[in-house]
Amino acid sequence: MPHSVTQSEPRPSSIELQAAHGSDAMLTGRAGLVLHGFSKAVNTNGVPLLIPHDKHRKDVSFVEVERTWRLPESTQLSGLPVAPLGRCLLDAARRIADERICTALIAEVVQRGAVDVESLLVELNEGSGRGSAVPRRVLHELSAGAHSVAEVGTALP
Repeated sequence: MPHSVTQSEPRPSSIELQAAHGSDAMLTGRAGLVLHGFSKAVNTNGVPLLIPHDKHRKDVSFVEVERTWRLPESTQLSGLPVAPLGRCLLDAARRIADERICTALIAEVVQRGAVDVESLLVELNEGSGRGSAVPRRVLHELSAGAHSVAEVGTALP
């Protein structure tokens, strides 16, 4: 059964995360987006957690551990270490296969002026290529002037 993440849900404390995964661990993806104030409730099968590549930790319960060479500086939000907004957005987008859902997610953040398409493209190009095809297409459509799911949708096959 998918796990639903909301801002009011009990979540692990910073101390629990650090004890389980080290002091460099941080939330990312949709869980991070919620803490940044986007997508108030999202269904997800897990909560992604970034850790340094040289650490070896396993997924625990609904926490999905992702090792990375490019560990960003975290921010404390609601007492939890969270990746920067652009990284959270792209980590969430890389896990979405449906182009319309991916577009809606990215467009929400871009339209609110929280990040710009160019900086997202830079982050996407510097990161892992795994899962980047759909968000890359969406970002190219948005950079070409599309501002909504409907506008991007007209360009989709």
